[in-house]
Amino acid sequence: MAARRRRGRAGGRRGGSNAPKRIKKEVEELQADFPDYLNGFDCVEDNVYHWEASINGPEGSPYEGGQFTLKFEYPPEYPMKPPKVTMTTPIYHMAVSESGGVCLAMLKDGQWSPVTNLVKLLAALNDILTDPDPSHPLNTEAAAEFVNNRQEHDRKAREMTQAHAM
Repeated sequence: MAARRRRGRAGGRRGGSNAPKRIKKEVEELQADFPDYLNGFDCVEDNVYHWEASINGPEGSPYEGGQFTLKFEYPPEYPMKPPKVTMTTPIYHMAVSESGGVCLAMLKDGQWSPVTNLVKLLAALNDILTDPDPSHPLNTEAAAEFVNNRQEHDRKAREMTQAHAM
């Protein structure tokens, strides 16, 4: 299935923050070199602080063929504080909680850097689908299964992908 490439647009402004300008600049950079793994990145309800991305499940992974939606909520203090990223598509993955919380080191307050941009963040989110790290899981069952019974882990991940992401 060919990827639909939708180009986001942003409206709205809140407070005197520089965040909207920075977010718009990063979206323009994303649009200039739209990655193949990304199916779309769109502004939600013309609010520059709320975006939605659709990432294609990587080939050769148990997520292959799926499309996974992520919600990005930027704080007015962005880029000094990281956006909150939530996976809204149910997924069997060690770095994603049942409620959609995403465990990614770069998103933690102590590790976030203002030089991190949207392109780097999306690449890191794609990387956790292709190369999961069981050492810091949100879903401990999936992590243990990944380490101890990879075949069963992948079966469950494929099953959930087929049920919710296709």
